[in-house]
Amino acid sequence: MVLVVGMACDAISPVVTAGPPINACPAHPCAAYKHQPGSAPSCSDDGVCAVAASPGDTLLVIGLAVDSLFAPGRTYLTTLDRATEENGPCAIFNCSPPTCLLPLWVQDTNLYVVSPNAALSVRWDLGNMGFTALPAQATYRPLLPLGGSMADAIDLGLPLDPVPATNSTTFSASGPEGGPALQFQAYMQPGCYERTLQPYPPFSEAFPPEVKPWSRATGMNPVDHFDTTSEETELPMGRPNLTIPTFPTFQIARAEGLDGWTAYLRSIATKRIYSNVAPLSGSLVPEVILATNHLGATGDALDGLELVMAPPAGTPQPTEVIAPVLQELPFHETYPSMPLPIAMSGRISTPAGVAVPATVVFTAMDIFERTGTTFPPNFEFVTQVQTSTDRRSGASTYSVVLPAGDYAIAVRPTDDSSAVTLSARAVGGPAAGGGSVDLAVGQLVPVSGYVFVADERSLGEAIVEAVPTACASNGTVTVPDASNTQSLALRTGSEFCMPRAAQTITRNDGSFILALDPGGYLLRVRPVEGSRLPWTMQPLAIDPASGPVFLDRIYVPAPVRVRMTLDDTSRNAISNAIVRIFTDPSQGTPPVELGRAITDYLGNYEIDLAPPTP
Repeated sequence: MVLVVGMACDAISPVVTAGPPINACPAHPCAAYKHQPGSAPSCSDDGVCAVAASPGDTLLVIGLAVDSLFAPGRTYLTTLDRATEENGPCAIFNCSPPTCLLPLWVQDTNLYVVSPNAALSVRWDLGNMGFTALPAQATYRPLLPLGGSMADAIDLGLPLDPVPATNSTTFSASGPEGGPALQFQAYMQPGCYERTLQPYPPFSEAFPPEVKPWSRATGMNPVDHFDTTSEETELPMGRPNLTIPTFPTFQIARAEGLDGWTAYLRSIATKRIYSNVAPLSGSLVPEVILATNHLGATGDALDGLELVMAPPAGTPQPTEVIAPVLQELPFHETYPSMPLPIAMSGRISTPAGVAVPATVVFTAMDIFERTGTTFPPNFEFVTQVQTSTDRRSGASTYSVVLPAGDYAIAVRPTDDSSAVTLSARAVGGPAAGGGSVDLAVGQLVPVSGYVFVADERSLGEAIVEAVPTACASNGTVTVPDASNTQSLALRTGSEFCMPRAAQTITRNDGSFILALDPGGYLLRVRPVEGSRLPWTMQPLAIDPASGPVFLDRIYVPAPVRVRMTLDDTSRNAISNAIVRIFTDPSQGTPPVELGRAITDYLGNYEIDLAPPTP
């Protein structure tokens, strides 16, 4: 399908039906599917025009009803009809027609147990002579075999949630001060997971989360030490770093004081915290121990981690993030003196001056020094404010206090006619100040088109939805400076610059109109349930400079059919389960939902898929 601007030259003459068209033959002959890609469809025994083909490399995400007798409320991830099943403890089990048997849950019952030596190393007295079970929350993130390695299925974009464990009191181990221990217990489908044991406060101030791979074979492994590092350039008491590995330890200073600040280590790749969150106070903390308990690439405590010094929540100070240089972090860390924060306020309106209510998000791209020059890119600051309505003028106004720096500003309107609008501004520094800054927003871009079945019947009552995939203009904004030439890119995948989703329903003649923000989308057409027609999708880019968008005709083809019965291991039907089918993700290619269905009282379901593009 091709995106065009302007009306098509030839008239659209659909075969208009009173209701949504149904894929039923021979009443509607399969030979009439003139716009069918690839192989021609044929009429099946149950009267459906379909293509005999494989659905390709796909995955099923199966959500069970909360009142299901088998695994209530649980979500399963399976492969679909793979020719060669995977083996090993991390293999995702395969569903093959005609019947898919969901496996029984596996269970993990355990404790986060630390030895006296481990507690002593982080200078925390747990009040026990022996091992102590820390109160902790356990969560499990499913891992997916991908390209010879294990990938986090949630990070890939599959609609899965971390599996939480429940806690219960047990006297089989000692908790802090000799009291009862908290034991965690979780149930999940067989496979491999990343298990995170996060100690509850106040123990999280000294004890790190345990983040390690977990499978059914994993037993209890008490923590008798934390990871050490050889990646600090200088250590306390002048100990040579290269000969005496030690825990990550830092001297942290800030002339204006550190009360309410925290320090921790987080993953450079995922931004998840991998150390204790150490509270800071005073103006100098001579030894901040940030213990880790994870498996790095080389076994070093700082593998893939960066140091974070975070201000108290809600204060107009940026977070400093220091990544290793040549695999090393310095022992001495001083948070620099910042210029005074800048008050900024203004109105949000259309170019014609009509007030627009909105959420305004400020993302720092650079932070300024007192001299007005920019610091190295070690600082992060993001804040958002809601507009309020001026009682006298009716204007939509905002007010915010920001650290001096260059900012990407995303205005996200809450009305039904204005578009998400990106701009940029230098706040403070030699190029600009604070004060009153009015922000103008653009209008939503109208997108219209027609949807037909491949036999030229109009497709009425179909859901047409625009699923956001990319920020407008790749999220690039220009920051005004003295030469007006500086260009900065908003962070890739930032939720603040992303367009908003939208959907509508086609009329009986197959026509539809959407109003969209600038940006990238996946345009998806979902025929009415029970029509036996597949979802159809195509990429869509919206540039407001091009004006209204008119799409080429969209044709929905005869499907490839996936028909199956969903049972438990005792051959009992699993009813009211939501079955969703996705493309099999690979690195850099997020999964795309191709269709969904709900199992009936016999556990049967059918999903009609668009045939692969030849």
